Amino acid sequence: MRAFESIAFFLFLAGVLLTGVFGTWTVMAPMWLGAPLIWASAVLVVATAGGGIRGRLATVPAGAMLVFVGWIGFRALTHGVRALALEDVYFAGTGAVAYYLMAVRFDRPWQRFSVVSVWGALIMLNLGLGLYQWAGHASASPLWFIGQRRPVQDAVFGGLFPNSNHLCGFMELAAFPLLALACFSRVHSFVRMVCWIVFAAAVTCVVMSTSRGGLAFGVGVVALAGMLFVLRAGRSTGRRTNNRAGMAVLTGLLLLGAGGGVVALRVLEAKFGEGRVFENLNGRGGMWERAIEQWQLSPLTGTGARSYEYYERYFRDLKTNWVFWSDTEIDAVFAHNDWLQVLADYGLIGLVLVVVMLLAHAWNALGFLLVETGHERVHRGLFPDYRGSLVVGALAGLCAFAVHCAGDFQMHVGVNVVTAAILLAILANPGEPDERQSGVPVERGQRAAGGLALLGTAAVALVLLVSAPHRAVGDYHFRRSVNVFTRADGLGGYLQAAAGFAKAAEANPEDPNIYFYWGMADLKAADEMPAISRQYVEKAIEHFEQGIRLYPPHPYMAMWLGRSCDALQRYEEAGRWFETALRWGNGSREVHHKYGDHLVFTKRPAEALPHFVAAMHRYPRESLDRMELQAKINYCMAEAKRSSAPVPVPAETP
Repeated sequence: MRAFESIAFFLFLAGVLLTGVFGTWTVMAPMWLGAPLIWASAVLVVATAGGGIRGRLATVPAGAMLVFVGWIGFRALTHGVRALALEDVYFAGTGAVAYYLMAVRFDRPWQRFSVVSVWGALIMLNLGLGLYQWAGHASASPLWFIGQRRPVQDAVFGGLFPNSNHLCGFMELAAFPLLALACFSRVHSFVRMVCWIVFAAAVTCVVMSTSRGGLAFGVGVVALAGMLFVLRAGRSTGRRTNNRAGMAVLTGLLLLGAGGGVVALRVLEAKFGEGRVFENLNGRGGMWERAIEQWQLSPLTGTGARSYEYYERYFRDLKTNWVFWSDTEIDAVFAHNDWLQVLADYGLIGLVLVVVMLLAHAWNALGFLLVETGHERVHRGLFPDYRGSLVVGALAGLCAFAVHCAGDFQMHVGVNVVTAAILLAILANPGEPDERQSGVPVERGQRAAGGLALLGTAAVALVLLVSAPHRAVGDYHFRRSVNVFTRADGLGGYLQAAAGFAKAAEANPEDPNIYFYWGMADLKAADEMPAISRQYVEKAIEHFEQGIRLYPPHPYMAMWLGRSCDALQRYEEAGRWFETALRWGNGSREVHHKYGDHLVFTKRPAEALPHFVAAMHRYPRESLDRMELQAKINYCMAEAKRSSAPVPVPAETP
């Protein structure tokens, strides 16, 4: 049985490593390369556990985690847009499986050190790839084999992450356990030196990232130093300890945090301008306001898993100040504040549950630390073995991460979910003591709570494993086809992309995005073949209709349905689709632009004018779209003058 347990732990480590390499995006697709190994580990652990289930986790924190994840699952199953809700289910489910495996089964010293070693390796990989990007290869990405490149609009230094904010989120979680081990654990001097080097690499990643949220890393330094100062000060004065060395370490930590903060601020000022680092929030204020509006629709239970994606569009209009990348307007998708998104999507119940869950883990960890520091110690470190150091490092990392979550969407990034879950598991069960260092005997035994937790974890993991293969294949074909579509420059590329979307839809028929892009590929092919364009437009309508059945409040799907119906002169049907597009996407300049075209097609240029004017003011000056809209506005005004109709005042002009 020990051999099977070793295999299960190897699968778990491999899953954590691959999730750290590939699960850095906000979509589930790359997570398929790592998460199934974590699920398989849970199934193998239970299948081969026999009667020797270990598990001394604290019941209250583990129960709070179970209730919180259960609420996520319930609100996902009762949500209309299944594809969006399942994203949250897979992320939360993977985190829960990793949590209970670490809290119940993988609690031996060598297992905990192995996980920390994987984090150290990931930190160094991020530093290496980040320096490669900084040296002139900004789009370098570990997902090159499916054609996925890192968006160069973000900061140049991102490592394995497409977004430097999420890089900093991982560093906040993974670096502080290493720092705590280096400072306050009885480890070999070589291991201590390696931990310091890896922590310095993490600091370098944060400083080079030009992420303002990365300054939360300093919160972790302060939290770690503050906790250790309080614990050291609270010890009896008669106990033997090296206070001078301890205070020197604490002072060094604070100086390191201050120095890193100064350097990071200078790098940020080089990007945003001196004195302008925090002058604006890149549209976050508006995102937060719309999350509050969404929450007010259903204060207690929320509007459903991942529903912020379309409610944000619903509450936005053309007067809203918005974020643009390369002159392209960007939909928020996430609230850029995990606490507000939990409130909006899962209601007060969800927010209370997550706060209670975090406080229960912190309370359990602080109680453990107080007991640990209440015994006689003969070593200059504060703790006799690795457990106290890991707990303090986990608390410090989670403090910094919680602060960063108030300005970003860290909990929709796979590796950050898994890493945070593992740290919470360490707080719930600090692990077995190291007899060689502490002299504390290891208690063996079986607890009902641990056994039930493992059985439930294996059941969840098995469900995820069974449901995953067809979705993984669908995501693979979809991602590759999107890259083919976006780079196509002729009929052959569009037909190739459409064939790929057909394979994706066959594997995963529940993903509305597949049908959306498939319809777009058909429309592009129709433009290339005027003689048979009608057939391809009809195919596009069929695909759009299938997609909007799966995702009813999708404004762009409705807009292109209206546009396609216009092309076939089915104007009445087009009008109904444009009504849906305006209801859910009133803030989109593209929706107003295409709706204005529809009104011109139906001989209503006076009604089209306000929509053209409103859309034009959302395009940058001297752009082709703005000039095209200006020509359409001139036409509408000429038609209004010719028919002596009064020109309406553009009500939506910002």
